[in-house]
Amino acid sequence: MKVREVIKIKGWVDGSGYNYETTYSDKLVDVDLEKEVQESFSWDWWEKDNSVKGNEDLRIIVEYYRVSDDTMIAKFEAWQSEI
Repeated sequence: MKVREVIKIKGWVDGSGYNYETTYSDKLVDVDLEKEVQESFSWDWWEKDNSVKGNEDLRIIVEYYRVSDDTMIAKFEAWQSEI
């Protein structure tokens, strides 16, 4: 089954008060069941593969949607410093 995975990043630049939100990734991924998304999520991919660096405090938001009707089936959030 295909689901849509959307990864957003919210950033706060130290000392400047500047903040932003951007879409880091928006793609279709294969999963066996919707339940698999909710039960087996891990942040390992961020530690290994992130290209966002700097002296910012980042909030990473990962959302999964059913392709057929665009219904959200799972949402995960974490601060980069917590991962």
